Order: sequence, then C-alpha cells, then structure tokens
Amino acid sequence: MKHTSSLMTMAVLFGLSLNASAKDDDPLFIGGFQRADHNSYTFAGVITPILGGKLGEGWFNRTIASWLTYEYDASYNGQPTTLKAKAPGIETGFGYAWQGKSYGINLSASVGYRDFRLSPNIPDEEPEGKVLVFSPQLQARYDITEHIETDLIASHAFAKKNAETSFGRLRLGYKPRWDWKFGLEGVYQEGENFRVKQNGLYLVHYLSSGWGVEVSGGKAESRDNSSSAYFGLGISKQF
Repeated sequence: MKHTSSLMTMAVLFGLSLNASAKDDDPLFIGGFQRADHNSYTFAGVITPILGGKLGEGWFNRTIASWLTYEYDASYNGQPTTLKAKAPGIETGFGYAWQGKSYGINLSASVGYRDFRLSPNIPDEEPEGKVLVFSPQLQARYDITEHIETDLIASHAFAKKNAETSFGRLRLGYKPRWDWKFGLEGVYQEGENFRVKQNGLYLVHYLSSGWGVEVSGGKAESRDNSSSAYFGLGISKQF
C-alpha cells in the first residue's frame, strides 16, 4: 500500500523559531508548504510570547491553521481505487523555551482539530470526519562550533487509533554567516498505516528586516519502498 500522509509535516518551518532573537517580544508569523507526489501540507500561524516571555526564551503560545491532502492506492468493494483525502485543521497550545549562548530548547503541547474528508469513504481504512489530536513536542538546537550546528524536532500526535502519528527530524547545518545556513536533514514519520523516511538538503536565509526564508527538498521513501521527491518552502516574519 502506498501511503505518504502525515499530520506532522508542519515541522517544515518550526525550526526558524529556535533562532529568533531572544530580545524580541513581538509575535513571529510562520507559513509555508511541503509537497510530494501524493501529498501536500500548507500552513500559516503565529508564535506569540506571553507572560513576559520573548521569542526563543520564556513562555509562548502557538496557533496554526493548516490544510492537508494525500492520496494512495487502496481496494474498495473488491476493486482497486485511489483514496483521496482533504483535511483542514487548526491547533493551539503553549510551551516554554530556553536559550543559551550555544543552545536553544523548547517544550510545548497543543490541542488540535482536523476534519478528514475522504473520497471514496472506505470503512476503517483512514480517519474520517472530525478528529481531536493532542501533540507534545520537543525542539532543540546545539552549536557544535561557531559555524556548525545540529537541531532536532520530535513530536507525537495522540488521537484515535488510525490517526495517531510520530514525527522526528534531525539536521546538521553549516552557518558561514549569521544570516545563512544550509545542511543535511533526515526525517522519519510513522502511523498505523504508513511509514515515511526523508533524506534531503535545506537552506535558510534571515533578513535584517525580520523575514526568514527556508527551502528544503530531497527523497522520500515509504513503507512499500516506493520513493518520490519532496519539496518544502517556508517563511517567517517578526512583527
């Protein structure tokens, strides 16, 4: 079965928030998309410091609206078919961030809602209708040297059985200057009916005006060993 969907693809750009200036208590807008042959994910949201916190340090609220689509080969009434799904969603939650000279860490948890709309609606094959999701998440960044850094994102979405997913992403990057970094990334996503591994490259550029741009892409391999290219684009803006 070919299945490359995930509720956790939203990590396309969340790593940008780890590099926000700790002196700034203004909200950070994030948005972007990731696309592969059989799925896409588009999102927009805002990270807002609260209770005296600043971006990258202290308490924050994160609210994200998103649109997920995917399709894969299935069987319906004994006949081969292509299942297609559209799933708008929204989530909000809170977290706490720590930032030191050579590291950044944040822990957060969110509650989300997603409405799965399937065609055709195959019983027990996929989540269908309105689904509630609880998602704890860890993000961490460590500067190995002045120019080399690694960062990690790990998350798990608790939901009804066939909507529960896990996500992990590890990056190793090089920073020639404060406003540029690029490197390698590995991504692992897993759920009841799917498993996806991604290996690729990423490039991030920060502007003095507060904008950030991220591009990523590479090869995705699913549980049945089929593979396809993926591409992601994200933006961030401090207000």
